[in-house]
Amino acid sequence: MFQLSAAPMINEPIDTSVAMRPAPVTVGVIHGILLTLWISTMTFVIPTFGEMFANFGARLPTFTQFLLDISVPFRRWFFGAVLFFGFLVWADTEIYRHICESRGRLAGLTWFWTWTAFLLVLLLSTILGLFMPVFCMGEVVNR
Repeated sequence: MFQLSAAPMINEPIDTSVAMRPAPVTVGVIHGILLTLWISTMTFVIPTFGEMFANFGARLPTFTQFLLDISVPFRRWFFGAVLFFGFLVWADTEIYRHICESRGRLAGLTWFWTWTAFLLVLLLSTILGLFMPVFCMGEVVNR
């Protein structure tokens, strides 16, 4: 029989400080997807809902009106917003890489999950802000 050349590498210790953390590319992809969803919601979905709610003639809740107001720059300067958020994703991956190299795996994972949680809350609160008028209008109709 013959022995594979990779067999001696099985007994070598694994450097868990590197192996147990997501790669910077993974961090950039996940945070990039979340930011892309948020940008597309702010650019395309919110104005559509704004036009739909304007046809009802009802007063919008404050948070929904705030979302409509801050979606205007996203529509006017769409490519500038895409470039800015692309820079944010690049900076995010570089900061993540630096934290992992200088402070270790736990600090890198803390950075990753903190920003992931922030972006998820940002996206979900934006989506919930769109449906808030629907709930409020249902309250008005049932009275």
